[in-house]
Amino acid sequence: MYRVLIVDDEKVERSGIRFLLKQLGTAFEIEEFPNGKAAWDWLSTQKADILLTDVKMPFMDGMELIRLAHGKDPEMKIVIFSGYGEFEYARTAMKYHVESYILKPVDPQEFEQTMRNVLNELDQRKQEPAKGEPVPGHSEIDTVKQYICQNYEKDLSIEKLAQLVYMAPAYLSTLFKKETGQNLSKFIKEVRMKKAKELLEGSHRKIVDISNAVGYPNVSYFCQSFREYFGVSPQKFRSKGEE
Repeated sequence: MYRVLIVDDEKVERSGIRFLLKQLGTAFEIEEFPNGKAAWDWLSTQKADILLTDVKMPFMDGMELIRLAHGKDPEMKIVIFSGYGEFEYARTAMKYHVESYILKPVDPQEFEQTMRNVLNELDQRKQEPAKGEPVPGHSEIDTVKQYICQNYEKDLSIEKLAQLVYMAPAYLSTLFKKETGQNLSKFIKEVRMKKAKELLEGSHRKIVDISNAVGYPNVSYFCQSFREYFGVSPQKFRSKGEE
């Protein structure tokens, strides 16, 4: 049984996370705290397998808590939540090997997938203690992928993504290809095209609006990219869906 710490200054948020944990069908020993100071007081003498913490809290915020927690137990799995979506939070969290950065309100499917990944890694650690540290770069690539999926409408230059995980752009490109089997630019395009497809199917927004919404300020380039990916223009794709 794994011990989980839930740290959030709002009781309704803690209750929501506790509920989502129960939906996983895994038995947990759960501890709750309303701020980072209370959690750190407990962690000073106790041990947890997973830390789930908010960022903005009184007395001690989540970033200070994960700094202290990581220093005491680098093996602890950490997931942070924030309603702010700040790039700097995610970048700072990477220094402490945070498993995932989830924006509030928490999406149940995203939470489930994140926790499944965390539990798989904990299970593997139990089964293969002699194999040592996790593969270098794995968590960094997961962070980059998650950032892209949550910020596909923004400028996703290789330089900005490399800053996120404290890597040189060329090294990030090489590592991403090694870990995922595809180029970083191809992954970004795939995420954007799938979102564009969703918007074309599920809304009546103009093509130019959808182009901007998925990170293509140039609508002509968007239409060209869409045609290359799906074999048909956005206009024809939408027309076929309406027939």
